[in-house]
Amino acid sequence: MGVRWMCQRFHIHKPCKVIWQKCQAWALPLTGGDDYELCFTVPAEKEALLKERTRHLNLPITEIGRITAGTGAVLKNAPKGVQTLEHLGFQHF
Repeated sequence: MGVRWMCQRFHIHKPCKVIWQKCQAWALPLTGGDDYELCFTVPAEKEALLKERTRHLNLPITEIGRITAGTGAVLKNAPKGVQTLEHLGFQHF
């Protein structure tokens, strides 16, 4: 299984976004290890049900990517166009 993320949909604190754009380091929020928001997958056919059941929570849910066939991780709409990620996670030890 692979993943394709859409950079323009990330919710990133404005000062961080400026730095990442300047350094073209869009992989950092995905692989840096500081995960403060929940990321989950939902089958496409259940998307409407998810929205219906969470509407009353006043909790924004944003699609930031898609699970794809094959392997690997790709950033779409990165400053360099489509960018393949080489480093896929934070190594604690």
